[in-house]
Amino acid sequence: MNICKKSAMKSAILAVALVVGVFGFTNANIAHGASNDTAVVDYRSLVEKHPDMAKFQETMTAAMNKAQEEFKANTKDSNDAQKQEYANQLQQNVQNQKKDYLEKVYAKIDVLIKAVAEAKGIKVVIDKGATYYCNLDITDEVLKKYSGK
Repeated sequence: MNICKKSAMKSAILAVALVVGVFGFTNANIAHGASNDTAVVDYRSLVEKHPDMAKFQETMTAAMNKAQEEFKANTKDSNDAQKQEYANQLQQNVQNQKKDYLEKVYAKIDVLIKAVAEAKGIKVVIDKGATYYCNLDITDEVLKKYSGK
């Protein structure tokens, strides 16, 4: 599954969680007063600001450069169809490296989100992009966890 599909899947899952959360918690919040058991995070911002993303950029640049060098070295005597097939293989290898690296970053972020949520007694965390309104945004607190402060 490529990164775009994974992001779309996460957004869809988060959107479903939002709908369930809104309809499931609305009656409880009205009956018992507002609670802070639901929060949002700006997942995109967390990914962009994660310390591993600088290394990710370096890794991806190096992987693409290596793929270009391999392509030039290994396709000198190839016809167009062979070149295209080899280019596709190299591109798939780079995409797999990207996916593997980002999955590790996502896992690290998920652990931090869970830690902040548990510390605050939050039961549901939704991506900010999938919400209409939520009065509790824990993005900054998760970002602080990056530095251990």
